[in-house]
Order: sequence, then structure tokens, then C-alpha cells
Amino acid sequence: MEEPPPFPCTPTGLKTGAHLRPPRRPRINDRLRCSQGTPMRTFANLSIDIGALMDTSHSGTTCTDSVTNQEQHVVRDQHSKVFLGNPVKGIPVAIKRIHANTPERRMKAAQETEAHKAMKHKNIPRILEVHQDEKFIYLIMEYVDGADLFQVLEDREYVPFREADIREFLFRVSRAIYYCHRNGYSHGDIKLENIMVDSSRTPRLIDFGLSTRIKEKDKLSSSFSGTSDYACPQILLTQPYIQTKADVWALGVVIFTVVTGHIPFCRDQKEALIPCGQHPQILWRQGPTLSKEFKQLMEGMLKIDQNERLSMGQVVRHSWFAAARRAEFIPYRSSVRGSINVL
Repeated sequence: MEEPPPFPCTPTGLKTGAHLRPPRRPRINDRLRCSQGTPMRTFANLSIDIGALMDTSHSGTTCTDSVTNQEQHVVRDQHSKVFLGNPVKGIPVAIKRIHANTPERRMKAAQETEAHKAMKHKNIPRILEVHQDEKFIYLIMEYVDGADLFQVLEDREYVPFREADIREFLFRVSRAIYYCHRNGYSHGDIKLENIMVDSSRTPRLIDFGLSTRIKEKDKLSSSFSGTSDYACPQILLTQPYIQTKADVWALGVVIFTVVTGHIPFCRDQKEALIPCGQHPQILWRQGPTLSKEFKQLMEGMLKIDQNERLSMGQVVRHSWFAAARRAEFIPYRSSVRGSINVL
């Protein structure tokens, strides 16, 4: 796999202790990133008409041979695997195979499919087609050629980014999550690994496996899932929570980690204080001064009380993102579609 594209900056800052680094994920043998040495896999019984999806002039062309006979294993988790298909008319394709051999798995697969298909945003890879057989659901989607933010930080040995150099990138991530909320879905698993940096250095929000419909106003969720280091206090305590505010907390952990080079809380302190209703101390790094606006944003996103925590609407409108908003020329309105209150 090609090296991830570097961000155009040379940040300064002190390296932090290993105990504060983001949780280390499985190494390359477990992650199974695509490479020349990765074994090929085939789906003998799957026929996919990708050509018709890419160009109506090729309607009816079955691309089984060019798409599904030479998949490379990209990544896997407990319930799914992702394969890299051969390019179709120059467009790279990823194929996510989701286990759907039990009623519960079929329901979860259907939820992921529904949520991802509803996302039509430039910072979210598109689903091109969906297929199903007796055991699996197959999502045919855009392939993102690049690295995720965890790998970017790891390759930099956790040297943080300067605020001015990473602000616009993080604004685009925030805007994509805000788009999900406005369209009635929470992501459910915001973390460094689920934010890709493509070959043009553009963020792409991936993996809607834990995405769910946002409940109506004043209704809380009791579906406890996600990744513990990014989980809000309510999820850690298995208490009902506001889905959108859980995403805000997780994004706060991501933003804090990218700008400081370490996670915002000491894990032992977090586990000891949160059950007692106390707020663990945010670990501000020594070295170059962080802006007042950045600290205010983090304190607002990482509030234990979810009713006082910022919403995604407030995040994208925050003064720390002012320069990024001007660069994007994106107007933001206070109203949202439908009756769901995400502001």
C-alpha cells in the first residue's frame, strides 16, 4: 500500500507518554490492509452489474469477472470483511461483505445499509449497489485510497498537528457528521480509524455499521456500542443517552487527540471519577500554547452532562472553525429538516 499523503505542515510539540496515546489497534496481520502479498478471494455465486451503475450506456453489462474475481482483503471485523475489487472504468470499488445469517445480523446489516445509502455527502463514500445471498449482504461502495487518521498519527509518532494546519480538515469531518444528524442518523462509532485521508488529503467518514436512526426529541437510546476510549460517560455507565451527543463526545476525543497527540483523559482517572459523577481532568499538553477557542470547544464537547454538551450544530458554528467556514463559503442555518432536534 502506498504511504499516506502527508499534511503540508511541520508541527511542533512534545511527544507524550505511551499511556496517553490512542489505543493501539491490531497490527498489519490482523488488519489485513490490501497489499501485493494479500491472498485473493472470490465470490463464485455473486453477479454484480457495476457497469450499469457507472454508465447508463453500459446497461446490462455484467461485471462479475472484472469486479469479483480478484478481490483483495482490505480489512475485517467480527461481523464483516471488506474486499478491494478491480477498478471499473477507472473507478476503484470496495466490497463490504456483512454476515446476515441470523435474524439479528440481518437486522443490523439492514440498518447499516439503510443508513449508508441515505448519506450523499462529498466526505462520505457512496454506496453504489447492494446485493444479498443466503448468508451475506454485499455493499458495493467507493474505495477510499489512503490511510486513516490513526495510521497518520502513528506514522508521525504522535507528534500533534498545529491548529491552523488541521482546522479545515477537522471542520470537514465535523460537517459530515452534522450532515448525518440533520438527515436523521447518528454514526455511533466515531474514532480515528473511521476517518480516512484520501489521496487528495480529503477526509472521508467511513463504517456505518453502528449507525442508527435518531430517536425523536426527548427519547433516549439504550443501545450501548462503540469503542470505549471514545465512548461518552452515559455509554460507559450503561445509562440512556442522546445519540447525537454521543457522537459529539467521540468527535471531541478525535479532535483533541489530533491537535495534542494524546487522548484527553488518563484512562485510570476516567474510569475512577465518571461513575462518581465527577469530571476527569482534561490533560492539556505542555509546549506550544493552545488557543482559547480550541480549549473552549473541547470543554464544550467533552462535558459529562450530555444536556450541557455541545450539539453538532454548535460545533460547526463554533468560533474555532470560523476560518474554515470562511474558506468553505458554507452558510449554516439554525433550522433542520424534520422534527428531530439535533441542535
